[in-house]
Amino acid sequence: MEKQASEPQGSLLDILRMRPDIESGKTIERLNPTPCLVRDFIWPGQIIQLKAESGGGTWVACDIARGIVEGAKLISQFECSDPTGVIYLQGGMPHAHLVDRITRLTIGNNQCPIKVISAELFNSEDKPDLCNEIFQDEIFSWLTDNNDYRVIILDGVDCFLPDKPEPKDIGRFLSICRRTSVTVISVESNGRGGIPIPWGQADMILKTKALEGFEDLIIRCSFEKARSLKRDQQNTFFIKLQEQEGGKLAFTECFLDEFLKAKTVQLLLNNWSQTKIAKETGKDQSTISRWLNNWALPNSILVKDGRKCLLTEAGRKLLQVHGL
Repeated sequence: MEKQASEPQGSLLDILRMRPDIESGKTIERLNPTPCLVRDFIWPGQIIQLKAESGGGTWVACDIARGIVEGAKLISQFECSDPTGVIYLQGGMPHAHLVDRITRLTIGNNQCPIKVISAELFNSEDKPDLCNEIFQDEIFSWLTDNNDYRVIILDGVDCFLPDKPEPKDIGRFLSICRRTSVTVISVESNGRGGIPIPWGQADMILKTKALEGFEDLIIRCSFEKARSLKRDQQNTFFIKLQEQEGGKLAFTECFLDEFLKAKTVQLLLNNWSQTKIAKETGKDQSTISRWLNNWALPNSILVKDGRKCLLTEAGRKLLQVHGL
C-alpha cells in the first residue's frame, strides 16, 4: 500500500482521493441498497448514536467498521450481511493510532475499504465543517460517484463543528444521509465528540460502558433506543477485548454473572419485577429467582421486609464494587 501523506492537506477531496488506509481484496458491485446491512442490528440509511461512558467507545466503533468491511461478525454479536466501505471521520486520536487499532482488529480478509479522515490531515484553517452546506454537498457528491462507501462513522468530531451547531444544519446533513441510504454512526464519549443528534432523528442509541476493576477491557452494551429491533433483540450484553495470535485483537462475548447479580440487586431495590429484570439482563426468570433466593438472601446482600427488599452493608459494598 502506498504511504499516506503525512503533511496536512488543503482539501477534503484531496484526502478522499487518496488510497484507503485499509484496502479491500475485491470491489463490491452495489446497484441497490439491501434491506439489511448488519443482520438484526443496522439498516442502510439509519442514524445511530453510540454513547460511550468510561472509555471504550472508539474501540467499539473501530470493531463495527472492521466487521462491516469484512462482512463478518462485529462486537461479538452481529453478522454483517452486506459489506460496504466505511469512511471514519475523527479528531480525537493521532491518525496512525486509529488506523493501527482497526488494523489490529482485522483478519486481513476485507471485502471493502476503510478511509480514515483525521483532523491532522488538514491545514488548521481548512478543516471541513460538518454544518457547512458546501462541505455537505461536496462529500455526498463524492459518495455518489464512489458507491463503495455507504457508512460514515463520526468520532471525536468537535473540531469539525462550529462552537454552537445549528440544529437545522445537523438535520440537513442527516437528511441527506438517510435519503442516499448512507448509514451514520456518531460516537459520543462521556457526552462529547459526536454530532448532536436530536432524539427523534436517532434510529438507535447504543450505550457502552467500560467496566472498572478488570484486567481486560470489558464493555457493557445496552440499548437506550432501537426502533428497528424487537424487544427480545435489545438485551444488554458484555464484550471483552482480547489479544490473539500475532498481536491481533478481537472482541469476544463475555458472560459476567457476578456483575449481572449485582445489577439484579439494584433493580430489585427499584421495585422491578423479576420478569422485567430477566429481560433487562438477558437471563430467564428462573435464574433471577434463584439468584434472589439462593444467593442474595442467604448471603445477606438483601433482607426481606414484608414484600420489600432492603439493602444491607454487604449489598452496598457489592453495588459499589460494580459501579452501580
